[in-house]
This record gives sequence, structure tokens and C-alpha cells, in this order.
Amino acid sequence: MTTRLPCKTEDCTGTILPTTAEKTGGYCRPCVRAEERRKRQDFIERNRRDVDRFSGVDDPVEIVRLIIDRPKHDPLIRYLPPPMTLPEAITRAGHAGCERLSSLTLEWLASGRDDQARDLATALACLSDHDLTPIQERLVDTDDPGPGVLFRGASNDMARRLVASVEAATSLMRRGGALIALAWTRGEPAFDAFRKWQERPPTWSNDLNVPTRTYAQEAGWTLLTDGEVRQLTFEACWALVPQEEPTPFLRVMPNGSQSCEPCGRSLSPLLDLDTTAAELTTLGLSAGRLVLPYCQVCSCFGLTLFRSSADGRYSRLESDSRPEWLPDDHENWSSPPAEALGLGGRRGPLEAVEWGQDLVTHSQLGGMPSWIQRSEYPDCPECRLPMCFIGQVSMDDVEEHGDGIYYACACIECGLSSASYQQT
Repeated sequence: MTTRLPCKTEDCTGTILPTTAEKTGGYCRPCVRAEERRKRQDFIERNRRDVDRFSGVDDPVEIVRLIIDRPKHDPLIRYLPPPMTLPEAITRAGHAGCERLSSLTLEWLASGRDDQARDLATALACLSDHDLTPIQERLVDTDDPGPGVLFRGASNDMARRLVASVEAATSLMRRGGALIALAWTRGEPAFDAFRKWQERPPTWSNDLNVPTRTYAQEAGWTLLTDGEVRQLTFEACWALVPQEEPTPFLRVMPNGSQSCEPCGRSLSPLLDLDTTAAELTTLGLSAGRLVLPYCQVCSCFGLTLFRSSADGRYSRLESDSRPEWLPDDHENWSSPPAEALGLGGRRGPLEAVEWGQDLVTHSQLGGMPSWIQRSEYPDCPECRLPMCFIGQVSMDDVEEHGDGIYYACACIECGLSSASYQQT
């Protein structure tokens, strides 16, 4: 039996065969690979250089183009940030600049640069009110017309073309994409089509994973059983941004003093706001104090439901149970920093709607949510109506290397709310 030799690395408990020791100088393979990684990282740090792609560029249209058309990753290059954010550049571009960006989108689509074209079109859709008809005309009959937000503000004629595309589709992918795009038109042709499919489900609906009306939720609205359209989001929207001093009428993730019975961790508000504050009256909630709790652990593994009162008290509903997949180490999870965010400036309701667009921040109050996975507007357990989206907190905005987003929805009339979490 061959005697194994100890690895020469201090504190390493690994052992190796003599033949391996001859090849590696007495080190085990994991230590050899670790040393190779260390040397490579040291080489990168010593040889990395800064590159300013925006040097001398002051045209906001060109800045947008450079932001979207990112170069391939090179570990030896550190690309310096642009002189302004993507929302700022598109705002400064104005109508004429957005027209140029729309033309660039069509050029990229024609030349096969589909990913960059759709990223640019998404930026225009979310960050401006520019007419996207030429882009919609280019995408409407393709197998993948999305993202759906590209069809916001579409004409009734465009909506009717999407209805025809839904009904003629021969693949689930094309039909699903057309359904979401149609929902984003948010006009009477879309409402009528979804009503028709709800009242008389077509044969092709049997192939869908969810009822047709569920696709409407991707655009922030839904149909009730009687065919009434219910809006699930607010036009008013504020960014939630890092703060040094607390916002008097809005607290984000403050420390809580109540306990979550299913998991034993503390319950705390995800959002605690005074809806009567002058800054928030455009939400139109008229709810006085609105506390939207969450459980840092349970909300990650399923929808959690809460009852809140105007005096700030809250509790989980009795029907809530311990999540089936609760990890064994949940008691050791570190809590996120309390009240790290506060109310920032007003912004458009669609600015953060496309989660994959990583050039904007995602924590916000109001507006359209940034669903990482599928949209999730739970029904209120009491009135059975879908809850409305109130706000979201992206953990990337709260702590370094944070992951995922917590979402808060509420039924104001019944005093109930929900918290959920999504990540990649």
C-alpha cells in the first residue's frame, strides 16, 4: 500500500501520492489551483488599466449608445462609469435624441444585434414617453416580440394585430409573448380580448400554464370574474435611495419587536409609511399609517400574509404556516441594516419594471414592480380581490452583494398585506 504524503501548505490537512508530489513540488491539487488563482489575480491587479469610453463625449444620445453597447468583459480593463446615469441621459436626449435612438434600435435589429436593440428599446420604453410604433411594427410578427413593455402606448390597430398573433400562434413561446405584449397595450382591444378568452376559453388556452387573464398581470392589471378591469399598480412612483437621516413619514426595514411564530425570527415592517404626508398623497391610499410587514426568512420561501392596524400593530395570519423548505441555519441569518433607505425623487412608473435592465435602481415606492420571476399579486383572503403592489426593496440597494427583491402588496380596504421575495 502506497504511503500518502502530507501537503506542504501550512494548515492544509490534505495528503497526496508520491507521484503527485513529484509533479507539484509537494502540494495537493486544491492548493496548487488556489496558488494559480492567487497568481492570476495578482497579475490582474498589477496590470489592470482604467479605460474611459466616455472621454470627450457630451452628446447624451452617444452616451446612451455607449452605455447600452457594452464591450466584452476583460479582466485587465476597468471601465470607468459614464458621466450621467441612463435615465439622465435619455431625459437630456429629449424628443429629437429619442428619435435618433429609435432609429439606432431599428438599425441594430436589421443587422442582427438583437440583444442590444431590445435593451435600447427597453430603455426608451421605460425611461421616456417616446412613440415606439416603428419598433413595435418591426417586432409584432416575430416569434418573440418582447419584452412586453415595448408595446406600452401601442395603438388600437397594433393591439388588434397582437390579438390575431395570439390566436394564430403555433408555439407556446410565441403565444405567451404576444399575450404579454397585448396586455401591455392596456387599451380596450386588449381588455375585450381577455374578456372574450375568459368567458369562452379557446382550445389553445389548454396548453397555457396559467389562465389567460394571468398574463394581464405582467402589465399591472387583471380581470375580475365579472370582467371588470382592476389596476394593480400606481402611476406615482418614488425611488428608495440610501439615506443618512431617517425620512419622517417613511421607514424602510426598521427593526421590529414582534416575533414570527413559524420560524422564530423577528417580524418587522418592510415599509412603514404615513400616507397622509404631503409627499405621498398622490398615491391616493387614504390609509393613514400603513405598515407592510415581512419576515426576512419565511417571505423568502413563500407568500406571507399579515394583518395591520392604523396604530402600527401587525401580525401574521393564523393560516400562515412554517415554510416547507425552511433551512436549518435560518436562525443564523444576519439581519439587513435597518432604515438604510429613504424616499428619493419622483420617477416614472416604468423605470424599474424590467429587472434584467441593471442600469437603474430597483427599490421603490409605487410604480410597476420589477418581477424577477413571474408576477405575483395575491388575492386578499377576505374580499378575494387581487392585492395592489405598494413597493419593493432590492437587497442590492441595502447591503453589499445583496441578492433578490422583497415585494409588498396590500388590500387597503381589508387591512391585509402580503410579502414575497424573488431572486434569480
